[in-house]
Amino acid sequence: MESKQQLRDKAKAIRDAIPIDKRKQWSQQICQQIYCDPIFNNGQIIAIFWPIGSEVDVLPLLYQSGKRFVFPRVQGKQMVFAEMTDEHKVGFFGQREPHLLQAAVTPDVVVVPLLAFTESGYRLGYGGGYYDRYLADVKLPTIGVAFDVQKVEELPIESFDVAIDRIITEKQIYVK
Repeated sequence: MESKQQLRDKAKAIRDAIPIDKRKQWSQQICQQIYCDPIFNNGQIIAIFWPIGSEVDVLPLLYQSGKRFVFPRVQGKQMVFAEMTDEHKVGFFGQREPHLLQAAVTPDVVVVPLLAFTESGYRLGYGGGYYDRYLADVKLPTIGVAFDVQKVEELPIESFDVAIDRIITEKQIYVK
């Protein structure tokens, strides 16, 4: 099996190769699936992310009325979630993060980005382990988002890897 870094590079290249208009269309389809998802609908405070590069764009979820949205902020080796304001900072990966003065908030549901995934709910991220550490500590319902071309047959799984409850793509919903 390829190393995690080789798999990351390959998965990112596959995702980057999706034409922008398709990524936009598929992101909208994924957001529509999330709107109908019971995990999403049962939560009031939803953790989402500011998309980096060719990631699924989940920002349309912000228009879901009645929900409060929080974004990840990296603090050392840990990640917390906080509300985004006009005053934000740029994170390690180039994404927008809530300002340090924004209080940390525990969400009801976490929407998780990924580079690759398996049907059994395991994901490959960028390698920092932030989501795995956070989710191991708080045990919240999770929704992973990806384009279907990011699905792989297997990933190297380690003891600290946390499976996602469901992964939503433009084509289907994978439930662990």
